This record gives sequence, C-alpha cells and structure tokens, in this order.
Amino acid sequence: SVQWTVNVPYTGKYLLSLRYATNVDLRPLSVFVNEEDISVMAANPNDIIQMVDLGGTPPSYPIGRCEGDCDNDGQCDPGLFCFKRDGDEVVPGCSGESTIGVGRDFCADIIDFNFGYLLLPTGGWFGGWRYSDPLEVDLNAGANTVRIQVTSLYAGPSIDHLKVEGLPRSTSPSSFRNPPHFMNLHSPYKIPNSGVYVYENNLRDAQYETDAVLDHYFYQ
Repeated sequence: SVQWTVNVPYTGKYLLSLRYATNVDLRPLSVFVNEEDISVMAANPNDIIQMVDLGGTPPSYPIGRCEGDCDNDGQCDPGLFCFKRDGDEVVPGCSGESTIGVGRDFCADIIDFNFGYLLLPTGGWFGGWRYSDPLEVDLNAGANTVRIQVTSLYAGPSIDHLKVEGLPRSTSPSSFRNPPHFMNLHSPYKIPNSGVYVYENNLRDAQYETDAVLDHYFYQ
C-alpha cells in the first residue's frame, strides 16, 4: 500500500486523482481516507455463479468468468481479467471458493468489484503516464491520511503523485448589489370619478428592475 498525509485548509469535498503508469493489466485499487474504506460499490454486478476449477492447464483458452486456473488476462474471455487470489480469497461475482485449492486464479469481471480506483493500462510501468478518474472524498481541515491498496499478488502501479483539488464550498445565499423594488416609490393617485388608480412608472423603477436582472444573471 501507499499512504500520503494530505493537509487541506477547510473541511469539505475534494477530488483525488492518481498520476500513474501500469502494464497491460487492469488494476482495481481500494482507497482509505482517514482509515475509512471509501471503495465504490459495484452498481450493476453480474449474477453470482459457481467457480469451476479446470486445472492448472485448462484444455483450451480463453476461459470464462469464474473459471480457472489463469495466469494472465489474455487467458480470459474478452472483457474479463485474471484475478490473482491471495490464498483462498473470494473472487467477486463467484462462489465456492472454500472448495477450490489455494493458488488457483480465476477470470473475473471488473463490474463485480468494489473499488476506489480502476487504473486502466497505459502500456508500460514507466511510460504513457495518465491521471485516473477523480474520486470525490470528504476531508477534514488539517491533516488527513489517504491510503491506496492493491491485492497483494498484483504488482502495484507506478505512481508519480496524488493530485488534490478542492470543490467549491457552499456559500451564503446570493445578495443583490442594490435591493430590487418591483413597485413604484411614489403614492398612486386616483382618477376623479373612477375607481382607477394610476401608478407612476419612472426612471428610478427602471433602474431598480435593470439592476435586479443584472444581479440575477451576472453577480450571483
């Protein structure tokens, strides 16, 4: 795992991005902020299916989801990757791990995983550097710990730095430079022998209304 101490000026929401490089394999990483796991839950996971151990050398490649043994992503069906198990570690989207021998690795679908970052391959460990998609987190004013962790049997990515960006803080409600008055400041007068009242529209009314419109569109 890799850990940083991140100091921020105020409590609020921030975006964290990794500048990284990795080989041709997907790298799902867990993320912990102040020791809280903030991994994103899988939104639309596959149905759980039984693991199938085809032996150390399956009869043919590629093999399907929850099938093993695999050694690299190229041995799995398109869209799957070879999940390197740590002991009898559970393979997301699969069941029956207790009946499978230690040391077997299985093809898995990334949509079954909970993760903080999913690092796409860049083509090499030290080339094609790119930023991960930003992860929105809550940080406290002052020092915070940010830790990323990868399954022990994976080679971790090369990480250049962690990028921290603050999101705009909520502010007090917008106020007008000049208070808008959508009414005449002069008293109305009544036309004699009628029930009609006349309100004088003057330049000052127009100025107030114009200022109100400008404030609404440009000064909020």
